[in-house]
Amino acid sequence: ITVHPDPLAQLNFSNFVDCAPFVLDSSVVKAVQYPGANTTYSWSVFDMNGVLLSLFTGPNAMNHTILTDSDSVTVRLIASNSFGCKEDTVQQLFYTIEDPVANFSTLPSSGCSPLTVIFQDSSSAGVSHKWYADGVLFSTQQNPTNTFVNTSNVLDKQIVIRLEITAGTGCTDTISKSLTVYPKPFADFNL
Repeated sequence: ITVHPDPLAQLNFSNFVDCAPFVLDSSVVKAVQYPGANTTYSWSVFDMNGVLLSLFTGPNAMNHTILTDSDSVTVRLIASNSFGCKEDTVQQLFYTIEDPVANFSTLPSSGCSPLTVIFQDSSSAGVSHKWYADGVLFSTQQNPTNTFVNTSNVLDKQIVIRLEITAGTGCTDTISKSLTVYPKPFADFNL
């Protein structure tokens, strides 16, 4: 008489919550393999209304992306074997958290060189800030002031200001806006 072990469904996952888009693949969730007990690993992904979204087969076949903030899916793993023993099922909820939203205004948004600009943050609350001018970090304050110089006497200077915010969750957002610094006039004449 041969007694075969019952299948055992068990998940190994690194995290179940993340920022959107949250890619659920074998780097995040996979089946714990029991070669003597399991021969088939069947994955199902359901939305919160129980609607089937995806099907996969194999111990590391999971591949689904949660695209939106504050969304969730249930991942179900069914382990079975070729001996006809009773299937085993396990499931886990995976969800996304709300991403922060970056935004700011400038006062003024254009002017003559040297131009002193006050940056007014209007991003989501509880975030850290990194302010860049043409790719160079110039402040980590929430509402910094900075002076920009145009060394030309004839051409306007466009400066791209980028605000990168990071929430305590590690989720980030970025927004960019342009400033215009007009040239400082140069008076010159000959007699």
